[in-house]
Amino acid sequence: MEHINYSTLFFLVSLVFAFSLLVFHFLLKRKTTLKKKNETGERFAIQSKPIIGGTVFFASVISAIICVFINGLLQYNTNESGIFTNGQLIEFIALAVCCILAFGMGYIDDVNNFSPLFKLIFQLICSAILITTDVHIATSDNIFLNYALTVFWVVGIMNS
Repeated sequence: MEHINYSTLFFLVSLVFAFSLLVFHFLLKRKTTLKKKNETGERFAIQSKPIIGGTVFFASVISAIICVFINGLLQYNTNESGIFTNGQLIEFIALAVCCILAFGMGYIDDVNNFSPLFKLIFQLICSAILITTDVHIATSDNIFLNYALTVFWVVGIMNS
């Protein structure tokens, strides 16, 4: 057992974890429904909305991030070429932090119905984190165009 394919192992662990959470979520939904009453009558014209819809997706993404992180550390410690060469650890952590911030903002918004300006500020913070850690869209030689596309993409994806 000299060479273990950690990528496959961690992918399977993440997949099983995500599937288990999905099953648990559906079982929990049958017993209790966690919904927030729509007191203002706005937002999609329904009287209540689920507030934990993204938790299974978020937990699945975070479990995959943790698996990739552990895999990268194992490869780094064995001097193999892994994801943590050439300063990519900072970029990886920036992506994880942005995922956590985006989920937190969305969850808090579902519970408290914050204003669009509050959400836009969080989205711009996520964009700024990505840009300062050199995680941005690179389509041209113009760095300002690349940064603008990155901000547009982050804000657009978080609002879709």
